[in-house]
Amino acid sequence: MGLSSPTVVDLFCGAGLLSYGFCSAGFRPVFAIDNNEDSIASYRRNVGRLACVGDVRSIPTGLRCEVDVAGPPCQGFSLLGKRDSQDPRNCLCLVVPLWAQETQCKVVVVENVPQFIKSYQYSAMVTELKNQGFAVKSWMFNAADFGTPQNRKRSFTIASKIGLPEISLKKKQKTTVREAFKSLPSQNSD
Repeated sequence: MGLSSPTVVDLFCGAGLLSYGFCSAGFRPVFAIDNNEDSIASYRRNVGRLACVGDVRSIPTGLRCEVDVAGPPCQGFSLLGKRDSQDPRNCLCLVVPLWAQETQCKVVVVENVPQFIKSYQYSAMVTELKNQGFAVKSWMFNAADFGTPQNRKRSFTIASKIGLPEISLKKKQKTTVREAFKSLPSQNSD
């Protein structure tokens, strides 16, 4: 009998990009949630039927996983938005430690804009995770350094009870949009 795939719960799952990445690395999503119906429809097409439309503040009991991943709303922190410190979505990241406690996960991964890690809400989230015994570390990455044809800077925070990774970035050559589109199949407009 082989080892089973480690399991993932995806909070604020959107269309499923984090789940898809974890699936590509051998993980198995067991639950995903977002409040947007269109995002959930995309998640179901791209990753699996396990996603549901709902409020992340309503945490189901008895759900277990090895890893919780979360991409909480960034609109209140983003340089592209109003950067409204009173945006009620800013506090939604505070449910991440509650999910970690309920799912009894060993690792939490949180993705957001770089400004997020300078916020009060981020500090409060990290404090709660540390109170649960997690070690926490953050990194900043640009998607262009991984071959994506877009300058998109993001923060990644990992909270772990099993050790933090050492990350050394081997940058890829930048990809242009033209190069990315070149590999797409052409479609006839009959």
